[in-house]
Amino acid sequence: MARDTYFVLTAKDTVPKSTSGSGTISTNGVNVVSQYITGSGTSFQTEIERGAWIWDTDNDELRKVKEVISDTELVVFGSFTNEFSAISLKYISKDDAQIIFMEVDNTGGSATTIDGVALGSAKVFTDGQPDNNSVARLCLPRVVDGATSNCTVTLTYNRNA
Repeated sequence: MARDTYFVLTAKDTVPKSTSGSGTISTNGVNVVSQYITGSGTSFQTEIERGAWIWDTDNDELRKVKEVISDTELVVFGSFTNEFSAISLKYISKDDAQIIFMEVDNTGGSATTIDGVALGSAKVFTDGQPDNNSVARLCLPRVVDGATSNCTVTLTYNRNA
């Protein structure tokens, strides 16, 4: 059975909401090497698991974790577009990323951006199907800037909790 979550987003964050981890993260270049994320003061083995998402807060990009190698090294699917260095670790846990339906409603507010694209001030963004039980069709996490619109977010998870 699916479970719904509702919240108001009043700042730039991810949907589902990100978690602050310990330490900072960096890449080395913007090619295959940048699929490797190195940490300083991080605890990847206890905080992050395969299937979680890493948020590059400098460039507003998200990448899914392919493998956790150690407390200070992990691998993501696909390289980041831009190199980054010593940014605070922000991630979406594997469980929180199991959404099958996402709705961002900012009707009556100012324009909201989703993945860097303006949504408009009286629109609703939807992704996924509320009755979809296929894990293969999960919604991808998004970077949403709700700082000016205080948008309402509705998420439907494909799990009980």
